[in-house]
Amino acid sequence: MSVVASVGTELFVPELVLGADRLEPADAAAIGEFITAVAEARGFPLHLAVAWNALNFGYDLAARSYPAEVLEAFMPTIALAGAANAAVPVGALAWVQVGGAEGDVWAEVVAKDGRPVGGDEMVVDPAVAGALAPTVVDDGFEVAVVSEALVVDFEAFGPIADGLGRRLERLRRRGRLDRHGLILTDSRYLPPEAASDEDVWFYARWLVDHQPHLLRSGPVGAAVGRDTGLDTLAAAVLASFEAVSAAITAAPGLRRWGDFVLPAAWVGEVDDEANLPLGAADLAHLLNGIARSGDEVPAAATLLGRLEPLVPATDPSRPDREVPDPLAGVGFVRQVVRANRWLADRVEDCGRIVSVGGRKVAVRIDDLFPYGGLWRAEPVVADHPLLDVPVDVPLALGGRGIDALADWLGISVEEVLARIAAAEAAAATSYDDTGPGREGEEDDQQPEEELEDPRPLEDLNATLLSATVTVRALDIDNATLRLPEGWGWLSGEVTVMLSHAGEIDDDQLTQPAGCAEEVVAPLSWPLDFFPGIRLHLSVFASGSTIFASTVPLVPPVDGYDFVFDPSVVGRPPAGGCRSHHGDGTAGDASGERAGGIPLVDVLVGLLARRGRRASDGTRRATARELAILCFGPERPSGAEEVLVAALEPAVASGRLVLAGSEYIYESWRAGRPGRAPGPSGWGRREHLARAAVAAHVPGFVRRLAPGFTASAEKRASYAQARAEGLILFGPEVLPDGHTWVRPHERGGASDAYAGALTGIVSTISGRSPEADDLAAMRAAWGLDGAGGRPGGSRIFDSSWGGDRPRAGEGR
Repeated sequence: MSVVASVGTELFVPELVLGADRLEPADAAAIGEFITAVAEARGFPLHLAVAWNALNFGYDLAARSYPAEVLEAFMPTIALAGAANAAVPVGALAWVQVGGAEGDVWAEVVAKDGRPVGGDEMVVDPAVAGALAPTVVDDGFEVAVVSEALVVDFEAFGPIADGLGRRLERLRRRGRLDRHGLILTDSRYLPPEAASDEDVWFYARWLVDHQPHLLRSGPVGAAVGRDTGLDTLAAAVLASFEAVSAAITAAPGLRRWGDFVLPAAWVGEVDDEANLPLGAADLAHLLNGIARSGDEVPAAATLLGRLEPLVPATDPSRPDREVPDPLAGVGFVRQVVRANRWLADRVEDCGRIVSVGGRKVAVRIDDLFPYGGLWRAEPVVADHPLLDVPVDVPLALGGRGIDALADWLGISVEEVLARIAAAEAAAATSYDDTGPGREGEEDDQQPEEELEDPRPLEDLNATLLSATVTVRALDIDNATLRLPEGWGWLSGEVTVMLSHAGEIDDDQLTQPAGCAEEVVAPLSWPLDFFPGIRLHLSVFASGSTIFASTVPLVPPVDGYDFVFDPSVVGRPPAGGCRSHHGDGTAGDASGERAGGIPLVDVLVGLLARRGRRASDGTRRATARELAILCFGPERPSGAEEVLVAALEPAVASGRLVLAGSEYIYESWRAGRPGRAPGPSGWGRREHLARAAVAAHVPGFVRRLAPGFTASAEKRASYAQARAEGLILFGPEVLPDGHTWVRPHERGGASDAYAGALTGIVSTISGRSPEADDLAAMRAAWGLDGAGGRPGGSRIFDSSWGGDRPRAGEGR
């Protein structure tokens, strides 16, 4: 069983201020494990700012609290009842004016929800996405005003008192808090451009501008020096946020939604609780409603506007009794983030489109901020460039338009428009599958997304119905066959007779299956079926046998032996660099474009679809596994080396992560191009050099193993360190079951030898050796040449006492 640190400051190593690429894998893994434990202990998804707080301010898992000492620093005050407040960021530790006997109480701002004007309807103006905040002049300063709902955790410093709980309920009933217990306020941002910053960068700006003393007295100051200038402090803070973000993103068992992180198991609960409120059935209904709102023209819908009606107000068996509000307080964060993540996963699994009444609708998040998130739905055709963007990347298309899509794809607006026009032209005409040796063959290769018979079913007089469909990766993975629109009359038990000139087993020729809602399952597909292969389907009217056949492609195109849809084959799930020549070619052995889709895009798409799904929702595969997926078990010699070389750009650009021998795809990681590297107006801060960071570990309180207690020497050392100001944040007296680790240099052979020798002497004598003792032992054992320092290590001075088991208890 792995060990989770008890207090966050144990894990805030100095390398965090150097950036993600300087963080040791073991330290990153420990941080991810700790943040997972904090999220589970607090019961809601953690914003990156809150995760950073847990490390910087030393969240104590055992006490489920930050140390009260951080409250001695200046903290802002938040007024209730819709009053205007100076903007406080997510992550701020603040006083909340609840009034009454409680007065001001401490809390942590753990999330914000935007409340733009006229925004809580189920369908809103798409232009709300990415809209700039209005500005006013206040005391001669121009400030931006943003209507927000703050989610605060009143238990950040321990369990909530009964009196405070009753007070908060009264405030909610009186309307001084909103119906879910959130704080409604008009936040004033100075400078105005800060209102457009991402929450994490606004928090970084706020810390450096208003709380530099907190930074200098904590782990950041310990790493760069407590007298460092604001520029160095700012660079260290930004780098530490990036490093913490990378550590928790790579942690197994965690999922991302924007800057929030949550255990993957919470997302799985939606399916496990399918028929409960806010379970899979409710969210699927919600998704269909969003999609239907945009089946003709682009539309935007708030998640909260559709989520709130699904929350029961009373228990059906006891109409006189209210049921707990799952959106109350920090539960708002859990339900909203979980629902958003589940919806994005569901749409991704559907190929980033939802079918509504025979039309294909692209559904995606457009803005993370307003009313739980603004979801955009708009009609699309096959190969529309919008389908190249992951569903969970907010583009703010409603506010920015086509420019946002062009920026994300890294191409010009003209090229985006040309791609849209080409896709629409291809959808309006039948697909031209004529090629060398194909003259005169029936033209039935229309892209699958546009296959629908405009005639009502009752007007069909033919006894044999025919159509052509494209087999998607999802169909291969899930052993399904999607029927064309208008074939819904087929239901119940059916028989699929498959004709295939490639590799096919005898039991695949005739297969019984079930049919419901134009989906046939389960089916066993031949091994050489690939995403994009076309199937010609025929069925007798009122019959129950489906005749399916593939058509050989003569001559084959770059290894594809059967007729296929180039808009599906090799479609990358993210990025915008693939070719759109429509010839279906992949790439040459060097990975360069060979008149078609670059090999790297084919590989990324293959990994995203066919890679092993890990518990954290990522897809994973080694180069060997990808080679087998691409070429089969009898893969060409050197195929793995070619794939490794082709994937290097994807790893370098951040589209994929390489962990050991595994390539990892995560839709969140696949793209946030153009994301600001820091607060607006700060410019780009270069990462600090290693020499700027102190090579030591700041002092911290560490939990002892069961059966151990701190010695009198350690307690005295702790009291002395607190008096000297060496303690970052901690109680006045060393708690039972804990010990005090003094500030010390980390790494180096001398410390390693000193630690080993100390352990030996402590085990034998029951006390730690003094510095002179260690120096004599090193000299006697010939260890002075291994980095020993004259006079011994200052870590082990005469005040250092060992930790001993309690009387009568063994180690």
